[in-house]
Amino acid sequence: MKIILFKNKQLLFHFLQILLSAFGIGLARLLLPFRIIELGGSESLVSFSSVLYAIGQIGGLIILSKMSGKRREAFFIVMLMWFSSLTIMFFPFLFTAVVSRFFEGLGYGLLVIAILNYAESFFQENKGEVVGTLFGSIFLGGAIGQGLAGFFEEKLFGSVVNWILTPFQIVLLVGMCFTFLSLILSIFQLKEIKNKKIFEITSISLPHFHFKNIKNMFKYTPFLLLLLIYSLYDFAHGVYTPNLPLVLSDHNISKIHISLIFFTGDAVWGIAQIFTGKLVDKLGSWIPMGLSMLIKGLGVAGYNLIYVWIGVLFLFIIVGIGESLMEPARNIAILDIENYFDSKLSKNKVIHEHKHLNISISRGQGFTFGVHSHLHEHKPSKESIIMGLQLVGILSFALGGIVGSIIINFGGTAEFLIYIGAVVLIISSLVGGLGQIIKKKKF
Repeated sequence: MKIILFKNKQLLFHFLQILLSAFGIGLARLLLPFRIIELGGSESLVSFSSVLYAIGQIGGLIILSKMSGKRREAFFIVMLMWFSSLTIMFFPFLFTAVVSRFFEGLGYGLLVIAILNYAESFFQENKGEVVGTLFGSIFLGGAIGQGLAGFFEEKLFGSVVNWILTPFQIVLLVGMCFTFLSLILSIFQLKEIKNKKIFEITSISLPHFHFKNIKNMFKYTPFLLLLLIYSLYDFAHGVYTPNLPLVLSDHNISKIHISLIFFTGDAVWGIAQIFTGKLVDKLGSWIPMGLSMLIKGLGVAGYNLIYVWIGVLFLFIIVGIGESLMEPARNIAILDIENYFDSKLSKNKVIHEHKHLNISISRGQGFTFGVHSHLHEHKPSKESIIMGLQLVGILSFALGGIVGSIIINFGGTAEFLIYIGAVVLIISSLVGGLGQIIKKKKF
């Protein structure tokens, strides 16, 4: 089996670049819920931190993606945001611990757009594999970081007696070093861009949208189903994941074993995506999405039932396999839907000429009236539907975090949130099956 990762040097570079930075973020992500509790926070605040993460993703999608039009600049800004997140988290205050997740979200939101644009622009025949590979680097790097986090804090740095830095802060310094290395690699790429003439301004671009096009999207059944999948899947994720390390700790599982569990699950998730991307290229998106949610839902339902760490590890492997199907499948589904609407637009009149009346004023001549004509060319934005659906997913994740926080405040438990997430995932798997049926009927 030929793997495109080892055939394309630029793809391999981006894979390693993301892997290094995700490793640094992974070290912090596993320990952050415990850090929030240590600094005087609560499980409710842990859930709320996921809301800030979601808000950051929205900023990454909408604001940073517009600021970084060039692909390599986008990757640089991602690494900068993740390094900033670790730097802010380093300070020993509850506020900075919570707010750091906002900057992590900024980076991830932009990274989603950067990966999809990269795959769409350079890999028409292998988009699914490329998307799966680069998303796999995120989860694999995060998995390694999470796998070593507990060991670093409890065994390697736990015996270090230092009145200035805590073991958690020393772990953060390790993560910052790897993320900074990734940032340096991105700077070298920026120098390549500056030495090249990228474009000449030959026209004025005025981004806009037509309400008629939005109306047509909501008439297209695959778009509605994908919208529903984004909503349910990310809502479930937002409900149960923020407090999951704390739940496992309450089951008397040590931080070292929790790290090993998260490492194994995310490593399976990351590595499997290299191959599940190929599966999406062959089967399409709907079957993998349905299987992903069903497998993940069944695995998550067992988290509360098993108190032995090796059993939880096995469940994380199952969930990791399920999750590996989702990202390549739903992101390729977005690109397919975009291409569908782009083809519809190309059949209509996309270039037209009309006249404009203009008024100008100058010294000595007063007001001058004139008429000029120019061409309008409508070009579809490749990011519009991507950003729209990703935004829905992020808002759903944030809503899940808010719901989880409210339930805990009213006396609910983090264990109960896990059951809610599992039920939502299992129910949403039906949407994937419905999408496959509709695809066969060619609606």
